[in-house]
Amino acid sequence: MSRARRTAAVVLACAGIATASVAAAGCGGADGTPASTRADGAPLYDPDHNVVNLPPGSRFAIQMPEPGEGREWQLHSEQEIGGLSLKGMENPSGGGIWAFETTEPGGGVLQFRLASTGTEDFIESVDYEVNIT
Repeated sequence: MSRARRTAAVVLACAGIATASVAAAGCGGADGTPASTRADGAPLYDPDHNVVNLPPGSRFAIQMPEPGEGREWQLHSEQEIGGLSLKGMENPSGGGIWAFETTEPGGGVLQFRLASTGTEDFIESVDYEVNIT
């Protein structure tokens, strides 16, 4: 099982047995702490830091790892995510950094899927829980 899939499984398992605040305290990487901060001050998240807790009006970014030749990360969501706006991508080589801005209270799950370039058949996925309060 890949590191990203294990991370997603741990987060889902924690969410299933506790409230969000207890889950955040009990699972490493799921406490809303970003991986780092960008030069512009925006928090930067990655597959090991996949819970985003921010107020409306904040900017943040997600950095996906390089996908390998012939593969790309695709942003996918099963549900509408309220209060979030995609602002763009840096280094859109299938990995890169995805920039977002929170607009109002809301949230949901952002899912990134690793697929062969030009297809939607994915081989791996990483979920990011976004909470805008």
